[in-house]
Amino acid sequence: MDHLPSTEAAVTALRALADVYEREIGFTHDIGADQTSRRTARGRRRHHRVR
Repeated sequence: MDHLPSTEAAVTALRALADVYEREIGFTHDIGADQTSRRTARGRRRHHRVR
């Protein structure tokens, strides 16, 4: 399976797919933290709702 070059590229691809299938998607972005970080060490969370 090919990988997209960045998270931004993945989000752009998902938005395009959602638009094609007329679906709504949502995602969160943890700024400055990876998924293995402890919750108290995590960066600010942002939630995006995309149609």
